[in-house]
Amino acid sequence: MTAHLPTSLLLGIRLLARRPGRAVLASAGTATTTLMVTALLTWHTELGGRPDFKRFGPVEVRVDLTGEVLLAVTLTLVALSTLNTVLLGWSTAVQARRALSIARTLGATPGQVVAALCVAQLLPAVPGVAVGIPTGLGLYWVFGSTVTPSTTWLLTAALVILLAVGVLTALPAWIHTRRPTGRVLTAEPA
Repeated sequence: MTAHLPTSLLLGIRLLARRPGRAVLASAGTATTTLMVTALLTWHTELGGRPDFKRFGPVEVRVDLTGEVLLAVTLTLVALSTLNTVLLGWSTAVQARRALSIARTLGATPGQVVAALCVAQLLPAVPGVAVGIPTGLGLYWVFGSTVTPSTTWLLTAALVILLAVGVLTALPAWIHTRRPTGRVLTAEPA
C-alpha cells in the first residue's frame, strides 16, 4: 500500500513520527497564531458592521485602542511563530540530515527531501489551524459580540498561514539539501 504513496509524503511522515514533541509544538504555535488572526478578523468585521453614530466619542477611542492592542499582539505572535517555524524546520533538517542523506543516496531527489521536511511541518500545522479558527471565534464571542467574519476571509487566512509554514520550512530544507550526501555520510558516525 505504501508503494503508491509519494516519497516525500513517506519521508515526511517518518520524520514526524520520530519527533512527536516537535509536532505538538508546531501545532500549538500555529493554533495560537491562527487564534489571534481570527480574533483580529472578527474584530474588523464587528467594526465594519457598527453604525456610524457608535464610532464617535468615547466609544471610538476604546475601539481604536482595542484594535491597536489586537494588532500588536497578533503581529508579535506572527513574528514569534515565524521564528518558531524557521527554527523547527532548521532543527528537523539538521537532526534528520543523515537519514535524509541516505534517502537521497537511495534515489530521493533534493526536491523530494525539501517536500518531506515541509510535510513534516505542514501535517501538524493543519490541526493547529483547524483548532485555532473556532477557538479564536469562541474567545472573541466570550469577550465581545457574536460576529463572525466571512467564510472567505477565514479560509484565506487559513491558507495563508499554511502557505507561510510551507515557505518558511522550505528555506532551511533547501539549504540542507545543498550539502553533498557523501560529505554528510562520512562526517557523521553511524
